[in-house]
Amino acid sequence: MSTREAVAITGWKQKQAWDKRALPPVEEVRPGLWSIPVPMGSNPLRYSYAYAFVAADALVVVDPGWPASESFEALAGGLAAAGRSPADVTGILVTHAHHDHFGLVDRLREASGAWVAMNSLDAELQILEGDDFAAILDARREWLGRCGADTEDALTHGSDLEIIKRSAVRTRCDRHLEDGERIRVGRFDIQAIWTPGHSPGHMVFHERTQRILLSGDHVLPRITPNISAFVGGQSNCLRSYLESLRKIRKLEVTEVLPGHGYRFSGLPSRVDAIRSHHERRLVEISDVIGVDECATPWDISARLTWSRPWSSITAFSRRAAVGETLAHLHLLQARGGVQLVDDGATWRWSRISPSGGRP
Repeated sequence: MSTREAVAITGWKQKQAWDKRALPPVEEVRPGLWSIPVPMGSNPLRYSYAYAFVAADALVVVDPGWPASESFEALAGGLAAAGRSPADVTGILVTHAHHDHFGLVDRLREASGAWVAMNSLDAELQILEGDDFAAILDARREWLGRCGADTEDALTHGSDLEIIKRSAVRTRCDRHLEDGERIRVGRFDIQAIWTPGHSPGHMVFHERTQRILLSGDHVLPRITPNISAFVGGQSNCLRSYLESLRKIRKLEVTEVLPGHGYRFSGLPSRVDAIRSHHERRLVEISDVIGVDECATPWDISARLTWSRPWSSITAFSRRAAVGETLAHLHLLQARGGVQLVDDGATWRWSRISPSGGRP
């Protein structure tokens, strides 16, 4: 495949469903590989995709989806279209431990007794039943304060605590996936590839014989995934993400099967577009930090260009935006463009002049 091939939609039924605000159909995208849309309630992304590798003696599901009864019914319906049921599942592969991809693992494992596999770094991020939920909320509150937020505005305490509780699972993964590990499901030869950035242990799955990539949230066709420096996350997650993009760009892939959106071709071009987006964002962030100014991540975020005005962005989305701004600041710092001024209570950033000092 030419590295100059433009990005092209291959999942036209998926794209048409998105435009109509409808749930896409279940599709057999390759013989024995099924794409199953799983609804996500009121989430703006609407649904994620579970994928099922079907063989005579095995059924492996990738990213079963959002933890709700409606979601489980959709997953079960998709498996039924493939001639199987949740009880037939032998294994569950997880690209990353975010709720919209991992949330149904408990229920699917209860139905089947399947093994669960993900990278160890994401396994450590799981919120388990019995964890101190109030302590998790306190850590988020402290992080927001360090970012310069008014935590009373940035946290909706009751609903945030409920979201943390709903994120809790009973299931610990059985297998920790290593970078380059191979998983055989019938005739499918799947290679797990470590792609940190969106989460520390994010994995993509490359089916080498079919030349397809199950990309999770690492590469999406329509939007860029949130790359955020959150509580307990990677010290420079954006640098890791850009390196991960470079890593997968060279794979022999004719079609990408993402976690959201629609299938597409032209992986190198999409990778290049995402990398360019982040380079432009780095320039924008550097520009909005005024001369002789020390600005907090929260203040910087409020001045940036988003898909809608900052005043209309919800508290949850503002936290995601600030986490992404902080990730860009960390990379700018590593490149020598900004410096951190830490007074012990708040992080503030100033621009470094080409001569090596503050402007």
